[in-house]
Amino acid sequence: DGYLNGGSNKWNKVAFEDSRTLSFTSDGKYAELQNGTGNGTDCRGNYEFLYSKVVVTTNCNIEPDTLNISELKPTTLIIDRPGIEGVIRYKFTAVQ
Repeated sequence: DGYLNGGSNKWNKVAFEDSRTLSFTSDGKYAELQNGTGNGTDCRGNYEFLYSKVVVTTNCNIEPDTLNISELKPTTLIIDRPGIEGVIRYKFTAVQ
């Protein structure tokens, strides 16, 4: 809810139909799945940790995608991506 919505920079809950599930397995497999309507593309591939980054190679991108990790805890993952006016943060929480 940053600069696009007036600059409040607070976390907002994402509706299930707009959410995504990220899956990282211990054998290096990665999946990014669309929830809800299923109108998006599911991305599957591999990942590799490099310091505070994760490099992901999937069927959705020709080039590997680098995810900048700003927070990694047992139940929380925050990924930073560069945007036009600064950094856009994506927060993911673990599901059981």
